[in-house]
Amino acid sequence: MKNNKSAAARIAALGAAGAVALGFWSAGAANADTFVPLADNEISKTLIDGTVVTIKGFGQSGLISPSMGATPTQRNVWVTGNYTVETSNPGGGSIEPGFLVGCQVDFAAGISGGVEGSFGQGNTIKLEPGKPLSSLEINRTQPNTYDIGAGVNLDLAPGQLNDIKLVADETSAKIDGVTVATDTSNSFDFSGNGGGYTYADETLSVSGCAGFAEARSYVNVTIDNDAVTSTVTLWGQPFSIG
Repeated sequence: MKNNKSAAARIAALGAAGAVALGFWSAGAANADTFVPLADNEISKTLIDGTVVTIKGFGQSGLISPSMGATPTQRNVWVTGNYTVETSNPGGGSIEPGFLVGCQVDFAAGISGGVEGSFGQGNTIKLEPGKPLSSLEINRTQPNTYDIGAGVNLDLAPGQLNDIKLVADETSAKIDGVTVATDTSNSFDFSGNGGGYTYADETLSVSGCAGFAEARSYVNVTIDNDAVTSTVTLWGQPFSIG
């Protein structure tokens, strides 16, 4: 198993997660960065077997900076944040953090007009008109080895969005002497009654988007025991990246 954990650090125990959102200043007004503080958020759910899952997001922010290409179709944002998870399930669970990034897709409005597009190698994403973001359908036909972690550049047309994974565990095999990924897991396990995740100054870049671009963080927490298998999702505050 190969670990590609990008620039983020895991937190093994509750209370160990702590971060201070830092402000950034540019050397000149012509290329000033824009610091966007994002609201703390929380969700608590009781599963059908009585297991309680509480997810908290805090210290979240985005730093929007002009692209190196200095063209209106390019965007760049540095994102930072923290998650903690508490659960009454003694066996722990798994955490999958990521971001949705879209071009002319209004996350705040629930994408009421509907959206359908493709990303990666044959993967598709779809949301029916009028449906909430929670009903987003993602059909992955191949591992997302090409867009895992920050630092990727997304080439998005209007109406398209991409699902960016912040962690990846890959299995690989050699085919004709070439090592290729054969399977990808975008989550990691925590044990006991709590865990967490921190990401700092992860970069997300967009090119080819002639309209506005937005981003929204999410974290999926999955509990799997003898009585239930269930996933709870905490959505972050959507924000414009220009």
